[in-house]
Amino acid sequence: MSCSPLRAGMARRPFGSCDRQSRCRALTVIVPDQAKSAGTLFVLGADHIYMGPTSDLGPVDPQFLLADGSLGAARAIIAAVEGAETRIQANPHTYPLHAALLTDVSALMVQQARDALARTTDQMAEALSCVRTRVPKEVQQIAKKLHGPLIDDTQSHGTTISAKAARSSACQFGKQPTTNRSGETSGDCG
Repeated sequence: MSCSPLRAGMARRPFGSCDRQSRCRALTVIVPDQAKSAGTLFVLGADHIYMGPTSDLGPVDPQFLLADGSLGAARAIIAAVEGAETRIQANPHTYPLHAALLTDVSALMVQQARDALARTTDQMAEALSCVRTRVPKEVQQIAKKLHGPLIDDTQSHGTTISAKAARSSACQFGKQPTTNRSGETSGDCG
C-alpha cells in the first residue's frame, strides 16, 4: 500500500535496479489515499495499480527542508528567487525587503532545486522501466505522456490526479483501468 511520505527531492536513488520487483513476479500497489513525489514514482513502477474513488497521485515535485522545518517545493523556491530578481531590477529600493523574505534560501539551495527538477524526467522513466514487460520505447512514450500532468503542468505540491482522471486518461497509465462495484479503480500501468 502506498500512502507516501516519500519526497522525490530527498530520494537520491529511489529505484536503482528495481530491487522491490526482483522478489516478485508482478508488483501490485494499492493507493488508499494518496501518493506524491517519490510515492508517485513508486506507484509508476508497479505492474498493477489499485486506486479507490478518493485516491490520488501527486506530482513528481522535489521538496526541500526549510529552516523552519517546513517543506518548500523546488519549483516554488526557484520562482521566489527569480520573481525577487525581477522585482528588484524594476525597483532596486525593494532589495532589503526581498532579501529579508528570502533569508532562508541560499544560492546552493536554488541550484539544488534546479538540479532536482532536471532529474525528475529521468526518475520517472526509471520508475516506469521497473516493469519488466515494458520495452524502452514504451517507457519513453508513457513518460512523455505523463510529463505534463506529473511534472510541467503542476502548480503546487497539492496538485493531484484522481482515480477518475486516471480512468479517463487510461492511455497515460497503460491498459484501461476497470471499476468494481465498490468504486475502486484498478489498472495496469504497462
